Amino acid sequence: RSDSKALGIASGAVALTFLGFWALWNRKIPSPMPFVTAFFCGSLIDLWIYLKLETITGTIFNGYVALAAGLVICSFASSLIIRSGIGIRVMDLVALTFVEKLKIPFFLAKAILEFYLCFTGWMLGGPVGVGTVAFVIFLGPTIQIFLFINERLYSSLSKRFFNVGPTF
Repeated sequence: RSDSKALGIASGAVALTFLGFWALWNRKIPSPMPFVTAFFCGSLIDLWIYLKLETITGTIFNGYVALAAGLVICSFASSLIIRSGIGIRVMDLVALTFVEKLKIPFFLAKAILEFYLCFTGWMLGGPVGVGTVAFVIFLGPTIQIFLFINERLYSSLSKRFFNVGPTF
């Protein structure tokens, strides 16, 4: 069982470490928003554990249904956050830098980072279950699919409702 007090702190420490890595690689100071996002996500995890909400969700949803729904919702939300540029998560910011600098697809950059985090957590004694493995394998590709869908939808809606198109 995880210590709920440690998760928010660990989330912030990992975010700060990766923001430092990003800053060194890009030679600029990052926006504070990824750290703010990591802090709030960690705080929500802490609150979820404190309130023992998993006992409620565990009785309502089959574990695999909840996992699949969570992956889809997380992927869709991540694609919207990345597309907006507001509140982007640290790992997505680093993955986008991998895409830009290493010229690799987003899903591969995301998979490399998630695998690294998963492996490191496992080496430090953390649990690796079906949900963790599914997250590592499927999150990057599904985010990339939703990025494509959202870009097409945004482009179509912009042209239709705001008469925004290519400028020459």
